[in-house]
Amino acid sequence: MEKGKLIIFEGVEKAGKSTQIKTLTRRLASAGINVVLTKEPGGSSRGAEIRQELLFGKPSPTRELELFLEDRSLHFSEKIIPALNAGSWVLCDRCSGSTLAYQGDGRGLDIARIKELDEIARHGQDFDLVILLDMDPVESMRRAEKETRFEKEDKEFHERVRRGYLDRWIEDKKRGKKSVWFCLDASGSEDEVAETIWLEVKRRFLNKQRGGR
Repeated sequence: MEKGKLIIFEGVEKAGKSTQIKTLTRRLASAGINVVLTKEPGGSSRGAEIRQELLFGKPSPTRELELFLEDRSLHFSEKIIPALNAGSWVLCDRCSGSTLAYQGDGRGLDIARIKELDEIARHGQDFDLVILLDMDPVESMRRAEKETRFEKEDKEFHERVRRGYLDRWIEDKKRGKKSVWFCLDASGSEDEVAETIWLEVKRRFLNKQRGGR
């Protein structure tokens, strides 16, 4: 059985990840592809507990990182890797890119060390595509309900996070044909953004395998 694809949606708060991941799920399903939809934090057997502490508790930056990596290790071993091995495509709302941008660039933790720990947490599983929904933090914060700890952070924090995301994208582009990051402007309409994402997914995967609609 052919292994499934792992597609990650990344971006600042309220960039439209949840909306776009659902739209892509429907389109892939209409193309006959079995899709597993999941998220981080919260995708593991301890996800609900971990998510509650991360979003509404008072963990230190180091504790934040530990919680994200604990959830990720369980998430990949329990759900993501088995689904991929069964031939399903996995679409995940946030993953490693968020950890590097938020805990690394945002909180100031060592990025090289985060990369090492993250690879361990993913059990060596790589991504097939990382979709970065880029947005100005001013617009992002305008949309945010200011409910979670991260939404309540100041503009400077979110600017560091955005810059971190863009740095990852630029760094990944240097890989050439092996590049997996795809960055697009998320300030357009939902339909425009969805169509851009769908065309990229078809270009990378479906046109080579079975076509797509």
